[in-house]
Amino acid sequence: MSRETLILLLVVTCGLWVTAQAHDPTAPPAGFSNDREAPAEAPRADATGFTVTYVMLGVDRRLALVNGALVAEGDRVNGARVTEIRSDSVTLVVGEQRLRLPVADKSIRKRNIRVENP
Repeated sequence: MSRETLILLLVVTCGLWVTAQAHDPTAPPAGFSNDREAPAEAPRADATGFTVTYVMLGVDRRLALVNGALVAEGDRVNGARVTEIRSDSVTLVVGEQRLRLPVADKSIRKRNIRVENP
């Protein structure tokens, strides 16, 4: 082997070794934990068994998300009739009992949104 070939081989080998030891720019920073935070818990039903998670008041309609079902005034959900939807609560009638349920998370309450009928 000629001297030039040997030097070239040595430079290439050292270059590969240095590249392999270089910092990976896509690697997370030192001390980073791959443990993800647990997602926020969904609101839980209270003693009544009903949870209101969302209220939307439109010009023509009032909608609410009760136990995961999108309902309007007059609809039924889990055996209860929705009688009133307000910005901060939903009123249900179950048999002879009238329940006024608050919105579980006030930060997701919406007001004055126009709902178009399809």
